[in-house]
Order: sequence, then structure tokens, then C-alpha cells
Amino acid sequence: MRREIACASGGKGVRAWLYPEHHRPQLLAFIITKRERSVEISQGIINGLKRGVTEMSGKGMYTGEDRAILMCALTVTEVNNLKSIIVKIDPTAFVATSNAYEILGRGFQPLSTDKTE
Repeated sequence: MRREIACASGGKGVRAWLYPEHHRPQLLAFIITKRERSVEISQGIINGLKRGVTEMSGKGMYTGEDRAILMCALTVTEVNNLKSIIVKIDPTAFVATSNAYEILGRGFQPLSTDKTE
């Protein structure tokens, strides 16, 4: 979904300077699951999607139970695969995905724009 403005010369125009140029929309997924299922879900994501996962500790305030919160950066085309992995392991997991303006690092855009590194 790239917008371009035609130049008077007939060539390609100026792109919106805030819009990332050539990648699929990026998402951040939070998976809240039972503590005993977190390693299995993480391994499913690492092996199935080739994406990293970060685990954080959480507590369900309604139930008082300890929970694992898994965070994973992915592209919009990987969401269905993510859901398939999770539902096979923990169908009661809570999954929230959110658009990410920019994700930098391994597997995404480089963190540094310096070409000498």
C-alpha cells in the first residue's frame, strides 16, 4: 500500500516520508498462556516461524494464577501460522496482536543504518 505522487516530469514522485518503503506490515503479538505451556509454544514459534520469542511473567488478576506472557514480532503474513501453532498447544491461550510502527533488529530492518558495521 504505497502512495506515490506523480511528478511534472512524468516519473515517480515523492513517497510519504513516514511510510516504510518495502516490507510487509509488522505486528507485535502477546500470548498469555499457562506457565507450563510457555516453553512448548515458544519452541513452536521458534521452529515453525523462525522468529524469536521473549517470555515475561504475569499474573491473572481475576484468577490470581501465574501466567507466562510471550512476546513475538512478526509480519502480517505469519499471523495464521502463529494462531495454528498456539491452538494446537494451548487452545485456552489469550492472544493479542497489534500493529507495530517499526521493528528493528534481526529478521527485520537493521537497527543501525551505518554500512561499516
